[in-house]
Amino acid sequence: MGLTGFMSISMFYEYWCYVTLFFGAYIAETYWARFCVVVVISSIGHIILIVTGLPGGQRSPRGMAHQGNLSPLIVALVFRGIGSGLFPANILPLVAEQYRPTKLFVEPMATREKIVDVALTINRVNTYVGFWLV
Repeated sequence: MGLTGFMSISMFYEYWCYVTLFFGAYIAETYWARFCVVVVISSIGHIILIVTGLPGGQRSPRGMAHQGNLSPLIVALVFRGIGSGLFPANILPLVAEQYRPTKLFVEPMATREKIVDVALTINRVNTYVGFWLV
């Protein structure tokens, strides 16, 4: 497999991460808004990558060591793509839930008083966390 084959695998992985991001947003809104099962899915992909990276981990079916079998790599990339696509959509509601106040309140400061809006605070938190995740 040459450079073209490896570039196509890399582009598939990037495309797969973006596609699963939309799927993850749908799942987060309908089913999993509180659960971070995606960490387990992503960890499975990491474990597969570690095992195939060990000496003798990528042998071809005929036993030749110089030609590695790419199927474990592709399976690991699929699991990693699912994990990286589902993580941002499922973690944002979890982070927003951690902010408890539900009403406007006044925060006294040394020079003036500051009115804290809960909706704007949650929006700001989602913007900051979403920027670092995606």
